[in-house]
Amino acid sequence: MMPGPRPHAHAPARHIRARVAPHASRAPGALHFSPARSRAVLCQNGSPPMAKPDLKQTLDTLKNQVLVGKAYLLVGRGLLDADPVVRQTAPTFFGLTLDGSLELAQMALARLYDTTPGAVTVMTMLSMAERQANCFQRGDAAQVRGAIKRAREKISALEPILQSIRFRRNEWFAHLDPNTVRSPEALAKKAKLTIPDLDRVYSETEELLIDLACLYEGTFGELRFIGGDDYKMA
Repeated sequence: MMPGPRPHAHAPARHIRARVAPHASRAPGALHFSPARSRAVLCQNGSPPMAKPDLKQTLDTLKNQVLVGKAYLLVGRGLLDADPVVRQTAPTFFGLTLDGSLELAQMALARLYDTTPGAVTVMTMLSMAERQANCFQRGDAAQVRGAIKRAREKISALEPILQSIRFRRNEWFAHLDPNTVRSPEALAKKAKLTIPDLDRVYSETEELLIDLACLYEGTFGELRFIGGDDYKMA
């Protein structure tokens, strides 16, 4: 996984103190509160309102999930095809790397097609694109709606595979479901999945994202890391 941003090593810690204006009727140390002013900048839960990601940010993030997920799948498939003699030189390392790569490849797809309310997903991106069909730089509204229609048809055809991925995510990868702990075989039967299945979902998802990105800002091309197969040199 790509490391997140690191804090600056030499940045001094800053403490913000609340200043209290003197007021005869206010208890010592009480903070002044102006309801009218606060309503303008705070949500009902007291948190500052958060802006939603725009369409470009959403497309870029989804494409990155495909990029990284495909790389995990490529590594996992490469290890499966590797010479067993080589894998036996470090069975723990290669075994964990193989299992981890395939699990992360599935989790990237689970994020792309998450059903959690409010999550950024392929489906929410399509809804956003539909609302902004007149804002695309490289295609008219009719072309955009056509691409969205084709994308939804692809996703509908992928639904049996996506359902298996969601079962695996919800009952083992993200949560340890009691039923799965008691009977792992049940999940294997309920959520059958193959590497060709994962290949298909990544291929179809990449195609629909590139179609929309091309119409939105003219970007196109395969999503892959340069040197993504450098594991072959190990």
